[in-house]
Amino acid sequence: MKKAAISFGLALCLLACCIGLSGCSAGSQKPSETPSHTHNFVNGVCPEDGVYETDFILRGRVSEELKTAPANVGTIEEITYTTRSYYLESLPENEGKEIELTKTAEVYLPYGYDASQKYNVMYLLHGTGEDEKCWLTFKGKDVINVLENMVAQHLCEPVIIVTPTWYSPETPYTTQKEYNADPDPDGWTSKFAAELRNDLIPAVEGKYSTYAEGDTSSAKLTETRDHRAFCGVSRGSMTVMKSGLMQNLDYIANFGNFSGVWTEVSELKEALTSPDYASYDINFWYNGTGDADTVGGANESHVAFYKSAMEELPGKFTDGMNSVMIYKKSSGHDYNAWLADFYNAMLKFYQ
Repeated sequence: MKKAAISFGLALCLLACCIGLSGCSAGSQKPSETPSHTHNFVNGVCPEDGVYETDFILRGRVSEELKTAPANVGTIEEITYTTRSYYLESLPENEGKEIELTKTAEVYLPYGYDASQKYNVMYLLHGTGEDEKCWLTFKGKDVINVLENMVAQHLCEPVIIVTPTWYSPETPYTTQKEYNADPDPDGWTSKFAAELRNDLIPAVEGKYSTYAEGDTSSAKLTETRDHRAFCGVSRGSMTVMKSGLMQNLDYIANFGNFSGVWTEVSELKEALTSPDYASYDINFWYNGTGDADTVGGANESHVAFYKSAMEELPGKFTDGMNSVMIYKKSSGHDYNAWLADFYNAMLKFYQ
């Protein structure tokens, strides 16, 4: 029988059992793996027991089957692009300066990539103390197998994955000591917006075969926003919130926050109801955390943020329809959990 996914109301109550968070509106019982009734879904959620209609992964890891290398995989390339250190330029001591940089991102081209076809794109960010190679080459490299196995099972379409780094020091960090010495890691999270918009997206979509069809004008990137996603983990997730949802909604319609947002709902509401973005719909907003995802209070703050966003922005989000909060079991602050979030998000994007 199909497993039902926990809705955000139930997620909030499960979290409350562990940390004493109040304000639950759903029952605190976790839904059983074998429901005792037939689900009648309304807007993607069963009102009787608060589970999602979509068959999401509910534990902090994907199956070994999904991680097994398929017969056919695509290729990883590097793309180099010119940008600026918009965060460093924002500091008082650099007023009036333009700090130009050359940066590299990794690009995964799915199996069978054909320049005559159009592909959806996901821009995927790492966490603190990591770089552009973390997803495709190092800790998260199983994402390639997960994606290609999903495509083979017709669970999603082929997608181009782009993995940049949100750090932009004048001299790239190369050691953990240098990352640890960064005086303001949060400062990068809101200033990546200009790099994403002005430099990275045009470089990628001017080169590869996407729905932009090589036209990186503002009008074309806005027209094709449904075919673009922006996801990240930990402080990369914070970057998705501050530089994506809040500053690039006209270019991107799909978002994934994996393990925390560390943002005030009032900030999000101000951005999404502003004249710049009030008219733009969100295709899908995926949120994932779990019972052991406690770094920086990620699980508690993320679930509470999602609940407030549902209450404060009913015109933008409908839980179960264009947004979900998946609270996973045995799920920590690591790439095993984030692979599950990637899988879950890919079930819903680009629809």
